[in-house]
Amino acid sequence: MSGSRRDCLSHRRCLAWDGLPIPCPWLAALPPEILAAWSWMSSASSPSVAMPSRVFFRGRRIKRAMEAADDAMAAARTGLSRAQEFARRRMAASQYWGAIKRRRDQIKDAYRKFDTEPCKEARKRELEQTTRLPSRQQGEWKNADGSPALPGEGVFVPKEGTPMHKALGRHQQPVTGVPFKDGQPDLSGFPPLGRNGAAPDGKAYSVEIEQNLSGDRNADAHAAWEQRAIDYPDTRNPSDGQWHHTGDGVTMQYVDRDVHRALAHQGGVSMNTSPEF
Repeated sequence: MSGSRRDCLSHRRCLAWDGLPIPCPWLAALPPEILAAWSWMSSASSPSVAMPSRVFFRGRRIKRAMEAADDAMAAARTGLSRAQEFARRRMAASQYWGAIKRRRDQIKDAYRKFDTEPCKEARKRELEQTTRLPSRQQGEWKNADGSPALPGEGVFVPKEGTPMHKALGRHQQPVTGVPFKDGQPDLSGFPPLGRNGAAPDGKAYSVEIEQNLSGDRNADAHAAWEQRAIDYPDTRNPSDGQWHHTGDGVTMQYVDRDVHRALAHQGGVSMNTSPEF
């Protein structure tokens, strides 16, 4: 507190309710209820002098308002910090998958002028090594028009009799496969079956959390359940599913457990433990 303000607070004329003008400009700018409280504290020379009830209750309202303002500021700081962390993680995820995409593009460019079957097979093998993908022994890659696609692109259609085909058969008739882009699967269309399995939009429940950087799946699942209760307050918890780490570093989707387990893919756990994070 400055010297002039301290001197002013010690001056009785600044606090007295004697009808005279208050000489201190700083005190004159304060709310009346604060001045009344200070006037009582300054003039009361005996414990028998009680603070006016009007001043007391106004003081309580001011205190509650200040506490509410503090809470709002704390929430705003938390929200800003969370948003900044989400932005950082999305940037790291973009760098992670961007490096994989660049490697895939290099492989495709290297084989662009070679159209023999051995070269095509070599290109597929190299693309399969850029990220974890379903085996071609378990199915085939197709474009939307049904033509052959490169591994990690288009749609992966599993062979009949495989666990993946059986799992997808509960969602698709006939089985059309799982869409991929640049090596990443899109599982949003495979929520657990049942009354409460899907989100209100018919897709898998989706939440954003600060995914664990040590690869702790249980910690991420716990955080995802807590966030789901906040984002979807009027819905029941789904079951028979599993939390899937998407490729953006923050989004978790509650998808069909059998589909998730049967589909080989590069998970977010591997990404979160990479140098980019």
